[in-house]
Amino acid sequence: MTGTTVAQDTRVPVEVADDVVAVLNGAGRLGRANSTILLDGRDAVVIDTMLTTGMAASITAEVARRGATTRLVVNTHNHLDHLGGNPAFPDTEILAHPTTGRIVALMAAEPRFLPGMLAHFGVDAEGFTLTGPTTTDLDHAALPDGARIRAFLGAHSPADLTVWLPDSRVLVTGDLCSHGVTPLARHGNLAGWAAALDELSGHRHLPRPGRRRGHRAVGRD
Repeated sequence: MTGTTVAQDTRVPVEVADDVVAVLNGAGRLGRANSTILLDGRDAVVIDTMLTTGMAASITAEVARRGATTRLVVNTHNHLDHLGGNPAFPDTEILAHPTTGRIVALMAAEPRFLPGMLAHFGVDAEGFTLTGPTTTDLDHAALPDGARIRAFLGAHSPADLTVWLPDSRVLVTGDLCSHGVTPLARHGNLAGWAAALDELSGHRHLPRPGRRRGHRAVGRD
């Protein structure tokens, strides 16, 4: 397994395939999740928005550099390091699984817990706003042609989304897959996670440029 790595707290765009860009967020340590940009002409879909709007600025800058506009944000699951940057996309539809939507709504209703959670990631809570999904309708997601979204319940988190791009042979896994870091299973179910990975491994026979993980490197099998 090979991969592209970057320095700690440096965000670097990496072209995984035609019209698929991963924005690698440091070396993938706790609280430093990656993002993926799917380009479809002048439209873009952003999968995961990192932890803060400051980090998400690297995503919006890359979308702008490509001459595109973000039409949809997908949050793969409820962890802050994958959706804390949502406010950087104020006029964009944000899609998540219904379970993720409910969890984020509960978190937003109890904001006193946020400073401690963010401190765990080395981030100051001042000015932090938690923005949840605006839709949970997975069946009508405005993804590029051919892209397929899939939900796994009770795996890494209560609800994890993946996006499969058959034309470019890229699988965006969120935190179901990681490389070079210890996977976080605090809110997950190990048996369900293993079953999800068994099912995802069914894509291994298909040649593809890369598998975009939630943390650290872009993997190539």
